Amino acid sequence: MVRTVACSAALRLGLGVATFAGVWLLLAAMPVLADGGPHQAGQNSGLATLTSDTCSGCHRAHTAQGPYLIGTAAEEELCLSCHGDASTGATTNVEDGVQYAVGTAQVRGEAPAVGMLRSGGFVNASIDSAHSSRISYPYFDPNTGDYLTSFSSKVGVLAAPAPVTSAHLDLDGPGGVISHGKAWGNGAIGSGAGPVVSLGCTGCHNPHGNGQYRILNRIPVAGGASFVNSPDETLVTDLPVPDGAGNLGTRNYTIKNGVTVDDVTGGPTDGDYWRKFIPWNTVPQWDGSGASDVMAAGGHEGDVPMYVPGGTILEYFETQISAWCSSCHTRYLVSTNGPTANSGDAIFTYRHVTTVVACTQCHVAHGSNAAMPGTYSGPMTLPDGGAATSVTAGSVTTYLNSKLLKLDNRGTCQACHDPTGTIPFDGATISH
Repeated sequence: MVRTVACSAALRLGLGVATFAGVWLLLAAMPVLADGGPHQAGQNSGLATLTSDTCSGCHRAHTAQGPYLIGTAAEEELCLSCHGDASTGATTNVEDGVQYAVGTAQVRGEAPAVGMLRSGGFVNASIDSAHSSRISYPYFDPNTGDYLTSFSSKVGVLAAPAPVTSAHLDLDGPGGVISHGKAWGNGAIGSGAGPVVSLGCTGCHNPHGNGQYRILNRIPVAGGASFVNSPDETLVTDLPVPDGAGNLGTRNYTIKNGVTVDDVTGGPTDGDYWRKFIPWNTVPQWDGSGASDVMAAGGHEGDVPMYVPGGTILEYFETQISAWCSSCHTRYLVSTNGPTANSGDAIFTYRHVTTVVACTQCHVAHGSNAAMPGTYSGPMTLPDGGAATSVTAGSVTTYLNSKLLKLDNRGTCQACHDPTGTIPFDGATISH
């Protein structure tokens, strides 16, 4: 399989893994490679040591094969040499969206799977997008003074990964996901659908480490003559690197609850991709006398389940992650009046709120296998008017138009909304 993508300017930051046999033998003996590994800010900045060994894991000063002195011809090739479906250098397999337990002799598909990655996968994902459950609870609308029905929902895990129908990077070869190369909504109001960009792994992540959540760049980087970055750094707060050996010191990057791999219980098909509350069906029992309070009822509201044990919650994650995504998709950051306020943009005229509902509530970051076979959802055109691509197997047409959503068709909307006003807030559960 040939994978090509233009290397972004962020490659000046460096990349984090090796493809050379000699270097691999060295790294294979490092159990910490599975979590943090060479991606540690103190180690690579010189703060912890001025004799760091990690540079040679990615770079060659005089015999480099790629730009910015990397050891492979292309950026994603280097990243996937550890994080791919055929490598053993990291516990996180971003192609298939799986995290494995720590072990230096892992074989993909045979090593113990901890669970499914929260961002899905670039080639395959295990989101059970055809089935979901939701439970109703009362929500007090301060704007109207009325009690409305709201929902906590769950989206489970497939028994086996399925091909993705949308992805941030096209890594599945010809005939699958088609990359449009557009940064939708990037730029000023009225500037069109968004510029064509070149995006690589380091457009979003700093492989040297930077202390941020998922080593996210403080300003995402993409190539393109008309690409506009948010002018301000966007912090996405993270907890300290866990202190321990093996699975105890390896972060849990899955949709399952637990800070480290050692904290995770249950089988690989456990977990919840929607994860509005933890557990998903912990909702308040309303007595009719006052506003519902999920937190007082024992629920944990938020989008970072790994931080729930011990009561530690990143209070501002939803605001931070939406601001981070909007560093590229600049016109997508919308306050509470977005659905009713005309933005003045011919395309992005009215927009869903993102300041109180995180982007990652509805979307995964890497790739989704959700299907869009519906009459309305499937053939929906792209923001620039382009037609949705599709594949047909037998009599079933699947549109590659899922836009990184977690549920088939527009089940994402129904996970939160009942526009008919007919579902009572009585704690009733609906599952399909």
